[in-house]
Amino acid sequence: MFSDVIATEYGRFVDQMKSAAPRIGTKVECYHFETHTKTYTYRDAHGDERVDTKTWRGKVVTFKETNYYEFLSWKDVTFEGPDNGAEILRLDVEKMYMFDCIESKRKFREHRQNYIENKRPLDEQFQSWPAFEVPLFREQVLAKRRGTEQSCCVHICWYWFWSLFLLSWPYRMWFEGLSQDQKIVIKKVITA
Repeated sequence: MFSDVIATEYGRFVDQMKSAAPRIGTKVECYHFETHTKTYTYRDAHGDERVDTKTWRGKVVTFKETNYYEFLSWKDVTFEGPDNGAEILRLDVEKMYMFDCIESKRKFREHRQNYIENKRPLDEQFQSWPAFEVPLFREQVLAKRRGTEQSCCVHICWYWFWSLFLLSWPYRMWFEGLSQDQKIVIKKVITA
């Protein structure tokens, strides 16, 4: 339902995410498949010796790397949404990046394409996908408003206590009344 304690204060969490420098790039993985065979010798119910052979194909990764793009600068343009006044917020956090102009986007795509083409011949199979990281990022966070007192009942121990008596549903209803959902999109603008 929620973490052990209220994770952080809302303002502190949002400020940390806004001030965190993003990392964008490309992840690659080169691999091939090998056929493996294993022979088992055992005795059946009549005491006769039997031989059983198992064959399977396994993936063998030969190269795995993340290449980060060195951009010139970045800025945060996160929109927090309206203040709903609840003392506890159940934050649903997303992250995204965009480029400041078409030229920056072109430079990044060119860098990514060159990297992929250099790594593609390393093995029979190849896979790539984008990488986007923001330090301290979490998708779901339970946060309290600055200056509000946390109820002593907002703790995982109380949740498990009420669950033992099959009363987790009323506890959840109480918690729903105390908290409110809020969505935040951490948005970074990249200059290449």
